[in-house]
Amino acid sequence: MMIQTIQFVGIILLFINLIPSVTGMTVNNDPIDVRFASSIQIDDVLKHLNEFQAIATASNGNRAAKTIGFNRTLDYITNFLALKTNFK
Repeated sequence: MMIQTIQFVGIILLFINLIPSVTGMTVNNDPIDVRFASSIQIDDVLKHLNEFQAIATASNGNRAAKTIGFNRTLDYITNFLALKTNFK
């Protein structure tokens, strides 16, 4: 389960451009990228990973698409973003 959670977080980070894509996209060394990258705290990442694991555990060990675990994961992410950003 932890591997799947780590993979999920990697996909999210890839999606929001915090890590380069495997297709050979170059990394922008713009200072703003460095600022964002350095703002990521391991404790915060682990908190989210633990939350994803708790969601999976409470959802029959699953967060796959078309499952309640997936829906709960989306709820967690959208609620977090709504509280911490201007995401609506």
